[in-house]
Amino acid sequence: MAGTWVPTAYLTDSRAVQAYYRAHFKSEPAYIPYGSDVEPLPPGRYFAPVRAPAGRLHTVRGRLVPENNVHHLLEAFRGLGTDKRCVVVGDAPYGRSLHCRIEGDGGGAGNLHRVPV
Repeated sequence: MAGTWVPTAYLTDSRAVQAYYRAHFKSEPAYIPYGSDVEPLPPGRYFAPVRAPAGRLHTVRGRLVPENNVHHLLEAFRGLGTDKRCVVVGDAPYGRSLHCRIEGDGGGAGNLHRVPV
């Protein structure tokens, strides 16, 4: 028996997409944003060694795979000449070359740090 499934609702995580549907289709998907309101917590065992004051830390989170272009982010961060810290959070079985790039910056002694997951 063949059948067709039709959604009863649709949603977006983008205000731009929501506006597009409103303008072009006279229909508005529900908007659910990314993120959440969270209570600040102390840095914990992984971030404590970074010793970055509030507002002086950038994080890169994700799978350390080539298509995520983390190496480009690291090169750009190095080029900023900032005293802020950058912490890369993530791992992948083939992320070793990226680990070497971060560790080559002093293994956490500089302003680039890696937090394994």
